[in-house]
Amino acid sequence: MNTFHSLSAVMTADYRSDGAPNDRLANDPSYLPYSPQTTKAQTITSALLPANNVHTVRVTWIDLINNIRFRAVPLPSFQRLLASSRPGVMIAQGAFGIAGITLAPGFGPVGEYLYVLDLSTIRLCSYAPGHASIVGWFQDMTPAPGRVLGTGVPMCPRSVLKCVIDTAACYNAAFLVGVESEFILLKNTHPVAPVNVHGYSNSQALASGTKETEVMEDIAQGLVEGGIELMMYHSEAAPGQVRSLNLTRCLC
Repeated sequence: MNTFHSLSAVMTADYRSDGAPNDRLANDPSYLPYSPQTTKAQTITSALLPANNVHTVRVTWIDLINNIRFRAVPLPSFQRLLASSRPGVMIAQGAFGIAGITLAPGFGPVGEYLYVLDLSTIRLCSYAPGHASIVGWFQDMTPAPGRVLGTGVPMCPRSVLKCVIDTAACYNAAFLVGVESEFILLKNTHPVAPVNVHGYSNSQALASGTKETEVMEDIAQGLVEGGIELMMYHSEAAPGQVRSLNLTRCLC
């Protein structure tokens, strides 16, 4: 996988159509390259939680329909969990089939997974002072036939992601994820009305002192404090539409 270069893709290609390296002009600007090796998550150790005034740890997972779910665990209870041989929480196997308040066909209320904590993934929640988050691995309490204790179950989304990353690594490839978010800011919902009608990258869409500019600056600061690199943001073509470009490493 080619290393991602900030903005350089729109300036010049790394290779010519015949596959040979492109000879850049001597006065071409150079850009700081991004790579999975240089993009690191901002994590802390469990020992640093009290020093960061953390009182609650969110044991977090993402389900099969992209819902972010978590259990809020007070710090004293979290510290007691860490003293066990396999620190984790029990989660019903049917949790992967939850759609609204119903279970999808093929899922039932019987059975539990142990969601084993991955202590290398603790991150402070900049959007929720006093909170930290951690992710883990869905594992069997007792291995099912053909499975080894400590390995992820087939339904574990993070285990599936790890399999993809490990397979790519066999081919000397890694993933660097750029997320492009687009949304519309509204000043009213009844009736629906955008904050403004200014267009693509128009300065009037994010004029100094306006509520929409204040909102976007809060969002930008929250991303930065959360350890997610924000490359840029700007107004889009539709009324009230905004786009942001974020960069993160594909971790598991």
